[in-house]
Amino acid sequence: MSRFEKEHKSIILCFHAVMVQATSMKETGKDVADGDGTESTAPLTPPCVNIVYFSPLIDRALKLSLPFILCAVYLLFLKYIYIPDDFYQLGGLMLLYFLPPAGKETLIPLGIASGYSWYLMAISLTVLDVLTCMFMVWNFDLVCKAPVFGTWTMMCMKAGRKFLKRFPWVRRLSVIGLGLFVLLPFQGSGGVASSVLGKMIGLQSWYIFSAVSIGSFIGSIALALGFYSLEHYFDIDPFLLFIGAIIIAVIIFTYRYVSREEKQVKNP
Repeated sequence: MSRFEKEHKSIILCFHAVMVQATSMKETGKDVADGDGTESTAPLTPPCVNIVYFSPLIDRALKLSLPFILCAVYLLFLKYIYIPDDFYQLGGLMLLYFLPPAGKETLIPLGIASGYSWYLMAISLTVLDVLTCMFMVWNFDLVCKAPVFGTWTMMCMKAGRKFLKRFPWVRRLSVIGLGLFVLLPFQGSGGVASSVLGKMIGLQSWYIFSAVSIGSFIGSIALALGFYSLEHYFDIDPFLLFIGAIIIAVIIFTYRYVSREEKQVKNP
């Protein structure tokens, strides 16, 4: 059989599969209209329709690796193109973002005090939020099963239940509420905790990603521009702003920890 005959036969088989599915769907609709609840067992999608197909293994590998690849691309851009001389200091600040009580409200003034532009700090922290959210929404099932990260995720969910009980408007506002949670400088409102909170609310992955991305971008730009304005127009040392933000963050963190311990003592 020649190549032309093989291709012709393949096209005929594909067309036949489509016609069988269309006939089956027509008969099913007629049965439902007549009150018959039976459904056709014909395949919903013929094999020839799936032109591009990723196996579950490739799909999982892409979801696991793509956030890290994008992060590596951004870091390489900073190191070799944008700030080749001061890359490691900014990289250290980006690593501190994952350690409590550090957050946007503390790292942005520290970065400005170190000589980085306000928009570079805002974009860098937004990139971290977006990529960590991407990893969480794609691999939430694996993260929950991981030995260390699973325990940490359960702790986030426990804290998230308390947060939703204290601020029920976040659940009522759905996507907008999650975006406001990320935008406002709450403790633990980064990409990881926000993704867990979005899962608890019951949002789909795309809505979680959109809310975290938009909220993080607006919040980071607003904080960075605010700290820059205080330095540029009011001649306030950004390092003093960083010290003040650290003191406030430590006070809030200590207060929450002491309050939690007192509640555990009263209600063992």
